[in-house]
Amino acid sequence: MISKRVLYKALCISANVLLCNFFMFATSTRDYAEEPKAPEQIPAATEREPNPGERLVVSINGIEFAFRYCPGGDFTMGCPDEEDDDLIFIEPLIKVRLTHGFWMMETEITQEMWESVMGNNPSRFTGSKRLPVDSISWNDCQRFIAKLNEMNVAPEGLQFALPTEAQWERACRAGTTTPYSWGNSLNGDKANCSSRLAGYNAGPGKALGRTAEVGSYPANPWGLYDMHGNLWEWCSDKTAPRTYLYKIKELTDPTGYEGPTHTLVDNKWVESESDRHMLRGGGWNTDAIRRRSCFRSGNSVDCHSDEYGARLALVESKR
Repeated sequence: MISKRVLYKALCISANVLLCNFFMFATSTRDYAEEPKAPEQIPAATEREPNPGERLVVSINGIEFAFRYCPGGDFTMGCPDEEDDDLIFIEPLIKVRLTHGFWMMETEITQEMWESVMGNNPSRFTGSKRLPVDSISWNDCQRFIAKLNEMNVAPEGLQFALPTEAQWERACRAGTTTPYSWGNSLNGDKANCSSRLAGYNAGPGKALGRTAEVGSYPANPWGLYDMHGNLWEWCSDKTAPRTYLYKIKELTDPTGYEGPTHTLVDNKWVESESDRHMLRGGGWNTDAIRRRSCFRSGNSVDCHSDEYGARLALVESKR
């Protein structure tokens, strides 16, 4: 049996140990509280590729310029055999690989956008700030883009440009393989076009006889409006002879034809002394069958037409 004396000593020792531990704890707690708290470390955002059709908005002079992401990848430019038609020649099939994604503007450049940067409005059709700017030449587009890039408003690592022809068709198709991004036919119900020649037996359709406000028709799968119709859209590439195109089977990150420019005469590309660049998508007065994703046209860089407009791309900066 433990004596009272031994029990008393044990209790005293335990009490001393508890008091010491309490003192040490209180002291360490006080000292820690008095030290400045280190700032919270916020982990860096994980870099990722945007999803197809993801939206990016750039504000320029108080106006929103909206873009949609178009991923890189493999696709086929041109017209497959099933699009053969006696009324129009077939565009050569070319396998294209884009190793980088890019951002395509959601709509054609509007009159409001153009006027806010250039201070003028060359358009024939007016009456709404949502109308696309028309009657602009390829050279006009280059001046517009140069001003935008001088503003340094593009997201870091990107710059404004006209899309290459391959980028344009990639964005227009938006992963589809049909003549139009929604299917096989067009007669004015899904795009602003002429009703003279409907696309693939669609039957006669409505025609506005002028431009429509951007976004008046359904967007394609990546959220891009008016890729078919409304206005022909300038691309950065020079026009190329069809004999040259038929020789090409595959291309990686094409930036356009570098040889002599060509003009279309009697459905044949012939060498031209003028500097000619590509136009894609068709205009408000263009037959529906010429609004297919694959269809190509071109004109001189200083040519103006009330069927000519453009849309911007955001691409990797070359600086």
